[in-house]
Amino acid sequence: MMKEAREKESGNRLTLCNKRKEIRGSKMLTKELLLSQKDNLNCLLEKVGENDIDLLVAWLKEKDDTIRYAAFLLLQLLSANSCKVYKYWDTFSGMIDDDNSYQRSLGLMLVSENIRWDKEDKFGVICNEYLNHCDDEKFITARQSIQGLNKICEHSTKYKQEIVDMLLKIDLNKRKDTQKSLLLMDIIEVLGKIASEQMDERVEAYLKTEYERGNDKVKKAIKKYLK
Repeated sequence: MMKEAREKESGNRLTLCNKRKEIRGSKMLTKELLLSQKDNLNCLLEKVGENDIDLLVAWLKEKDDTIRYAAFLLLQLLSANSCKVYKYWDTFSGMIDDDNSYQRSLGLMLVSENIRWDKEDKFGVICNEYLNHCDDEKFITARQSIQGLNKICEHSTKYKQEIVDMLLKIDLNKRKDTQKSLLLMDIIEVLGKIASEQMDERVEAYLKTEYERGNDKVKKAIKKYLK
C-alpha cells in the first residue's frame, strides 16, 4: 500500500508539473486578469508569454482606455526588463505618426523604452520622425517625446547632436504659460544630462540664458549642470 501511495503521489506531482508547463505555454493573460492586477503589474512579469505579448500589443488599440492603458503599462514594464517586446519595434514606430495623439504617445514611449535593445539601430531610421514630436501640436505628446530622450541618451550616444539641434529650436512661446514651463523643465533635464558628459557651447548658452530669466525652480534645475 505504501508503494502504491508513493506511485500515486509521484504521478500527481508529474501531472501538476505538466499542468504548470501547459499553463506557461498558453494564453493565460485575460483582460480581467490584467485589470485586476493593474496596480501591481510586477506580479505578471513572470507569467507573460509570447502569445500574451501579442495580446497586449493588440490591446493598445482597444477603445476602452482602462484596458489600453494597462496594456501599455505592462508592455513598458516588460520592455524595461526583457528584450521580448523589442520584436514589435516596427509596430511601435509605425504608431508615432498616427493621427490620434494618444496612439502617437504610446508609440513614442514604447520606442524610447525599447532603445536599450536596439542593437540593429532601427532608431536611426525614425530618428527625425521621433524628434519632430518633441514639438508635437499636442502638449502631452511633446512632453512624452522629450522625456523619452533621457532613455535614448542613456542607451545610445549616437544621436545626441540631433537631439540638441531639435531641442534648441523648439519655440516655447507658442504654448500656454503653464505648458511652457513644464516643457522647459523637460528640455533642461535632457540638455543638462548631455552637457554633464560633454558641454556644447550652444547648450551652455541656452542654459545660461534660461537661468538668467528663469524663476527659482528653473534656476535650481539648471544650476547643477553649469560650472
